Amino acid sequence: MSRDGRNRFPKSMKKKALRKSGMACTVCACPLTMAQAEPHHILPVSQGGKTLVENLQIVCRSCHVKIHQKF
Repeated sequence: MSRDGRNRFPKSMKKKALRKSGMACTVCACPLTMAQAEPHHILPVSQGGKTLVENLQIVCRSCHVKIHQKF
């Protein structure tokens, strides 16, 4: 979910990326359900990233917070 509270990824795209990740966080490898999975733009929209499966990373909440704290 984005900072403004809107989900920028369609549910079908999130499902596809979650299956592709093996139902786990792509950072720490913890297992995730659809409800727990958080989509993250690999290349941020602000830097020209597109909302495509190829630019989507599935992460857990903890890793998502850490990713955004780096910026």
